Amino acid sequence: LGAALLSHSSQMQLQGLMYGGTKVQLGLDDVREIFLAVPPLDEQIRIREEAASQQVKIRALEDKIREAMNRLREYRSALITAAVTGQLDFKKHEKQMEALA
Repeated sequence: LGAALLSHSSQMQLQGLMYGGTKVQLGLDDVREIFLAVPPLDEQIRIREEAASQQVKIRALEDKIREAMNRLREYRSALITAAVTGQLDFKKHEKQMEALA
């Protein structure tokens, strides 16, 4: 329902309900008057299944992103520690960079 109310058609209907102000104040009667396109039941089921499948993929990607962010935080912390404690040899890296240039 939320996605349907965000559609262009619904937004145009909602704009028609504005009473001269800048903020839309809707009552239950206003919402009842909105026309929504409703696909046939078999298509609704297919859409729901596809949405559920995509949600699973999105959650898996979110998990991978969180893991990568945690790894990057660990790497950053280790790099800062190595730099502060003198474990990094910047001269060696400078020579390698000059050789690449």
